[in-house]
Amino acid sequence: QRQMCIRDRRSAAGTVEVDGAGNLTQVEANNGTTFSIGSASTVNTGQDAASGLRWGRWAGGNAQQATAGGAATNVDLSQSSLHWVVGPPGNGPVALPTTGTRSFTVVGNTDPTDGAGNVGTFGNATLSADFTASSVQTAVDFSLNGDVWASGAGAGAINGSTFSGDFQNATITGPAGNITDGTGEFSGFFTPNADAAGLSYGLEANGGAVGADRASGVVV
Repeated sequence: QRQMCIRDRRSAAGTVEVDGAGNLTQVEANNGTTFSIGSASTVNTGQDAASGLRWGRWAGGNAQQATAGGAATNVDLSQSSLHWVVGPPGNGPVALPTTGTRSFTVVGNTDPTDGAGNVGTFGNATLSADFTASSVQTAVDFSLNGDVWASGAGAGAINGSTFSGDFQNATITGPAGNITDGTGEFSGFFTPNADAAGLSYGLEANGGAVGADRASGVVV
């Protein structure tokens, strides 16, 4: 059993399959929907030896999506990517602190991408957890297609070993200094004892949720 999250206008967690290198090849979400790599390629991979977390993205070709009991359909990744982060193998529930706070430092990430084939440069991310209040706060920034994306402060809740929340005050600053407001969401999970965390994020410009108006990635 592994923890994981996957991001490209969707998030999921469930049973996963990996290849010999530990890279994701298939995930069955809790609602029974299955995503598999299909003819896409695994790129932009990395790993953290201390925590056992691995990350990367599927790009190019077609991934496969199938609902429970349904036929598989293609997910075109010729102009977009499906980002993932996978935890180490484990058995049973993940034990976390029940009190106190913790702040995390970035150790790895995928390059942010949009739905128009652009690949950006990751800037930074913050993540802090309040286990007494079962809450998290996070923020992420990056550059993509000449724009600077900033999520603003995001707040969310811890549920078991996972967490999720929203960005309400994202901004996308263009080369000429023009600013477009945006929103977004994030989700993720903690490894045992909250020694590390995997975070997925998605941001979109207000009024546009496709193409270059939508960006995503994952951070460890």
